Amino acid sequence: MSIDDQIRERTPHVDEDWVDELVIELRLKGVSGKSIGGTLLEVEAHMAEHGEEVFDVFGEAKVYAASLELPDDQRLSLPEVVRLCLVTILAMVGTTLLIGGTAAVFTGGVAEINLVGLLVQVGIVVVAVVALAVWSESLLRFITERTVAAIIVIGALFAFVVAAASLMPGPVAEVPAWIGIVLGGLLLLPVHREHAAAQGGESCEGG
Repeated sequence: MSIDDQIRERTPHVDEDWVDELVIELRLKGVSGKSIGGTLLEVEAHMAEHGEEVFDVFGEAKVYAASLELPDDQRLSLPEVVRLCLVTILAMVGTTLLIGGTAAVFTGGVAEINLVGLLVQVGIVVVAVVALAVWSESLLRFITERTVAAIIVIGALFAFVVAAASLMPGPVAEVPAWIGIVLGGLLLLPVHREHAAAQGGESCEGG
């Protein structure tokens, strides 16, 4: 059963659109799934008992969400931001080495890594990660409310990051193909473990 289905099952007396908007607003504010679930149960209990229109009792979902004093459980602490940046750097370098090494196997040459381009890529992505951690609500609200503009900005940023790897002048490191593959794979192992741990945490919260 999906999360949406679980929400529908637990809030049968509340308007679906109102519930959806409330969940989105609380998520944007960094409220945890557990706290959101508790809020929905309170609303459902009131509506089941009194049988009124949710808009008449609680008002607009966005306004009601703003009135709630719920903790920002999802905001990252400084150590978590640093760890996320390190994982991001490992992912960027590991992926570059792995792709370069794999391509070199088929061409019979060596993996050529543009060090300046890679440094620019890592820098841009780390800045994006830090910005998302610090201004998460504002950025996520911009993405959800101005989707087209957000797609254009993200697309332009992605194009610049990709171009940085090949167009920027600078020293090139020549790495033997198999060393690139092995080293890239080793660098990606912590990234995989971090992703698996995050998925496990979300599963526990959802349960």
